[in-house]
Amino acid sequence: MSEPTPTPITGTCLCRSLKLIIPSGITPIKTLLCHCVDCQKNSGAPFQSNAMFNTSDLIIEDPQGLLKTYKIEEGTASGKPKEKGWCGKCGCPLYTKPGHYEGRMMVVKTGFLDGGADHFPPQIEIFTADRAKFLAPAEGVKQFERMPH
Repeated sequence: MSEPTPTPITGTCLCRSLKLIIPSGITPIKTLLCHCVDCQKNSGAPFQSNAMFNTSDLIIEDPQGLLKTYKIEEGTASGKPKEKGWCGKCGCPLYTKPGHYEGRMMVVKTGFLDGGADHFPPQIEIFTADRAKFLAPAEGVKQFERMPH
C-alpha cells in the first residue's frame, strides 16, 4: 500500500497552464502500470504509469479554462466508458475518470507529476496480455492479464 503524501505533490502540463495538486496526507487508492491498448494510444508509449485517487481529494488549477475532456462511450479495453482530461493548449494528458466509478475516482498519469512516477511505485500491472514483448514484468508487482475485479 502506498503511504500518505508527507507534503503536497504537484504536476503541471508541458505549457504550465494546468496544475494538479495532491494535498499532503492523501494516499492513492492504488498505483498501477497499464498496458491496455487505450493507454498505449493515449500515451504514445507501451504503457502508462497511473495512480488512482478519490476525485474530491485532488485539486486542478485551470485559471485559463484550458482543461478539455473527451468521453469514450464504447470500445474501451475495460468495456466501460471513461473520460479523458488533457490540456487544450499543449495536449498533455492529465487524467482518466473510469465510467464505472461515476466520476468519483480519478486516475492520474504519474509522469505528469513534478518529480515523476517515483512518487507512486506500481502495486499492480494490468492488461499484461497486451504488454510489449520486449518488456519484462515489473519485479515484485502483481500481474493481471486483464482488468482485475
